[in-house]
Amino acid sequence: MLSKLFSFFKDKTNQYFPSLRKNTSVRRFRNSLRFRAMLENKLKMRQLDNASFFDLQKLSRDIPLYTTEYFNQNCFFGNHLAAKKALGVSLSSPVRGYVEHGIYFGQDILLTDHEVNGFERYITFSDYRKECLMRAGVRPEKIQVIGPYIIHATPSLMPNQVKKLQEEFGKVLLVIPSHSHELMHTDFHEDSFINEVLKIKESIGFTNIFVCMFFVDIQKNRHVEYQKQGFTIVTAGHRHDSRFLGRLRSIIDISSSTMSNSLGTHVGYCVALGKPHYIWQQSIEYMRPSGEKQQRFSTHEIEKQYLKEEAEVIKVFSNYSETITPEQLEVVHKYWGPF
Repeated sequence: MLSKLFSFFKDKTNQYFPSLRKNTSVRRFRNSLRFRAMLENKLKMRQLDNASFFDLQKLSRDIPLYTTEYFNQNCFFGNHLAAKKALGVSLSSPVRGYVEHGIYFGQDILLTDHEVNGFERYITFSDYRKECLMRAGVRPEKIQVIGPYIIHATPSLMPNQVKKLQEEFGKVLLVIPSHSHELMHTDFHEDSFINEVLKIKESIGFTNIFVCMFFVDIQKNRHVEYQKQGFTIVTAGHRHDSRFLGRLRSIIDISSSTMSNSLGTHVGYCVALGKPHYIWQQSIEYMRPSGEKQQRFSTHEIEKQYLKEEAEVIKVFSNYSETITPEQLEVVHKYWGPF
C-alpha cells in the first residue's frame, strides 16, 4: 500500500511539476527516508480517523515519527497542538520553541543551556517549573507557562457521546498502570495492583473498571491480565499519534474516579479535568531489554530532589477519596500549573 502511494505521489509530481525532475534537492527529498516516513505517517493517521479508544490493536500499531516541528519531541502525544491552542497560534505552523513532553520532578533539565536559549520559547506547565528552568540558565522571557496540556486538547468525543458512554458503563473507575516504553520495561506485582483495584471497586460500588494501557504494553500483551478480570481496556494510542491527548481527555471525562500505582503526568491531568485520583504506591523496577535495571537519575542531587517532590505529591493522593481535596488542588497547581 505504501509503495503504491509513494509511486502515485512521484508520478503526480512529475506530471504537474516537470521542472522539479531536474531539481536535485527535490529529487533527493522525494526519495529520502523522511519523505517515505511522511507518507507512511499520513497514511496510518488517516486509517485512525474513526478509531475508538476501545480499538486496542489498531491504536497500538507503530506509527513512524514525522513532524515539521523544530523539535521532534514537541509532537509527542499531540502536545504541540495543545500548546498552539494555549498560545493562540496557528495549528498549521510549527511551535517556535521547545515543548516539555510531560511533568518533570527532581528539577531535571533535558536540554543544555545553549540548546534551550537557541529557541524562541520554552513551554512548560507551572511557575514552579519555570523557577527550576531559570535556575538552570533559561532566560525568563523565553519561558511560557500554560498549565496542564490536556485542558487545551480537543476531546475526541463530543459531550453527548461522553454522556452516552457514561450511561452505558455506569460508575467507572479509570485505572492507569505504570507503563513501559520501547527501551524500558516496568516490573511490578500486577496481582497486588489488581487486588487493590478490586478492593476499591467493591467498597465504593463501581460498575465498571477501565484500564488505560500505553501502546507499548499492549504490544507486549500486558493488558491480558486485566482482561481476565473482566476489566475494559482502553488506550489513547501511539506516542506519535497527534490525537493521543484528545483521546486521553475523553477517557478521563467518561470516568467517575481515577487511580494509578505511580506518580506521573496523568495525576494532574485527572485532577485538572475534575476527576479524583488515588495513588496506590507500590515498588516498581524499570528494566532494560537486557534485564539490567534502568538508571532513572543522572545525578544523586536530582534523585534526592525527585524523592522529596514525589513524597509531597503522594502524601496527598495516598488515600482514596470521592472528591478532590484542597490539599490535592494545591499540589497540582504547584507542579502542573493553572487551570
